[in-house]
Amino acid sequence: MVPVFLSFRQGTTGTVQTRDEVVAFALAGDVLSFLQGKGFDQVDGQPAPDLVAEAVAARVLPPDPRFKPTLTVTEVPPPAPNVPFQYKILVVGVAWTSGGVSRSVKMSGLLFRASP
Repeated sequence: MVPVFLSFRQGTTGTVQTRDEVVAFALAGDVLSFLQGKGFDQVDGQPAPDLVAEAVAARVLPPDPRFKPTLTVTEVPPPAPNVPFQYKILVVGVAWTSGGVSRSVKMSGLLFRASP
């Protein structure tokens, strides 16, 4: 009899976890899309919290305060001297707590431009 009651109590755990992951990936995707739209020169590693706050503020729907986005910008040197491009790797992480467990997801993107 006890296992039956235990299953009723845990019945929505998977649904809540899946919903939270979808919300986190959507937030990461929104931030990443916003930053890619800003362009190569406007995205820098120094003011990352400001860029994330600007991206979150630009969303149509206000974000759930449980979800905390972060940004890492890494400028990658060209693989060879004759490669005429510059690259930046963007990694947007979103962390949250669900059911007392800390969770996080990461989504990455690439910015590039022709070398001056």
